[in-house]
Amino acid sequence: MLKSKTILISEGITLLLIILISTLSLPLSYGIQLALGLLLAYAIPRMAYSRQSHYCTAGNAVLIVLWLMLSVLTVYYVGRCTLWGKLPLDAPHLWGDAHRYWRFAESIYHDTPYNHIYPYIGLPAMIISSWAIFGKSLIPPVCANVCLSIAAVVLMGNVTRHLLANRTRQSAAWIATMAMAATSSLFYLLSHSMQVLKEPLVTFGVATCALAVARIIERRDSLNLFAWREVGIFTIGAIIMAATRPPYVWTMIAGALLCAIYRRPRASVLAMTAIGVALYVAINFTSQWFTPQSPLDVVDSSHAEGFSSQFIIGPSQIPYYNIIGDYFTYPWWKKFLLLPFTSMVQYVIPFPWTFGGMHIDEVFPRISLGAYIVGGMALFYIFSLSWRRNSRLTTFTAWAILCFVTPAYAVAGSVPRYVTPFQLLFVPMAIYVLALLMEHQHRKKFTIFAVAYAIVLAITLAACYSAQADAMSQYA
Repeated sequence: MLKSKTILISEGITLLLIILISTLSLPLSYGIQLALGLLLAYAIPRMAYSRQSHYCTAGNAVLIVLWLMLSVLTVYYVGRCTLWGKLPLDAPHLWGDAHRYWRFAESIYHDTPYNHIYPYIGLPAMIISSWAIFGKSLIPPVCANVCLSIAAVVLMGNVTRHLLANRTRQSAAWIATMAMAATSSLFYLLSHSMQVLKEPLVTFGVATCALAVARIIERRDSLNLFAWREVGIFTIGAIIMAATRPPYVWTMIAGALLCAIYRRPRASVLAMTAIGVALYVAINFTSQWFTPQSPLDVVDSSHAEGFSSQFIIGPSQIPYYNIIGDYFTYPWWKKFLLLPFTSMVQYVIPFPWTFGGMHIDEVFPRISLGAYIVGGMALFYIFSLSWRRNSRLTTFTAWAILCFVTPAYAVAGSVPRYVTPFQLLFVPMAIYVLALLMEHQHRKKFTIFAVAYAIVLAITLAACYSAQADAMSQYA
């Protein structure tokens, strides 16, 4: 009871801080609306988490810290989009992909023509749904994205708990809490949480499919029964992926098929596969009605010229272009040969120094320490443990690697936003290593690996910084 009161008091203090920050930074009406939206964005995943058997106050504390962190970023984002209150909430200043999605949603909402290439319907549909409930404003879709991001963190705690069941002496509550903390340290991933972008939807879709895969892998009894719940969970995730980033549906299907390697719920696996294929085909067919060039052709070499003009451009990427050349004109076999290199580049970006100014929304996503730590621990598991024992993580690990290398193959690892949702899949491996270390296993081996990893990473980052600095100085 005392711990419950402590959590409620902490949540109350956090809410007061959010109200104070939002009302002091924005006009009073904007600030109050935003604070209420952020409260709802936290309350929904928080209630879902509190109903889990592995709920604990430490895990709830992780969510509170995450809520405050994302709220500060959201206030700043809403302030920028409204020029700190000079623009109305229903007509904000947006840029990049956010502007396209907003315009498309507006065209449907007001039944007006849209004269550009149609983006995928997932995010515009979510924006329109939020407007239908709360009215047209920047705040509802932004808070919906915050809610999805917090929910994805909760889901990854659940995923890790299922995968590590009976694999370690640590409690389910400890495993889930550590997984949520690790996921919350992926700052570049979270930096999209409060923007009008589809990454929070994609992230939630990946986490949902991962939960279905983890539950299938964990099943030991009644393997011949149809896994209705897991198929339903997977369908939700696949729908989200098909509506936001259709090519990734194939990676979700691969995760379902890989389940059959460790366990054999064949009817469930086939159902998940069929659902994924049907959703992809439906989205692909529908997209042809709206745009003459389907954006699904991510790896089609016939569009090499168009992709070359979008990726690996700008002064900061000149050193990479000098090394890799005109990647999008290469045949498939050459791209496969380059996959170790493009995957390595994808792993280290975004670089910690590539921000435009000392603003919170510029600095926050460049804090890569959490991603490097999670990635390093996952690499230790992959190279040192996964191949030595019949681990329940073997299937999941293979799926995570496949998901990671897919964007590296498609765009030469040059767009970190494409791979960040898949960072979630490496969290269970990192937590498994942490659990083993807590049990005094593999400590010497891990220490040697950690030192070598830190040295190699530092040298790589130093070399990249030097190459980029030289390139940028030529264009100064």
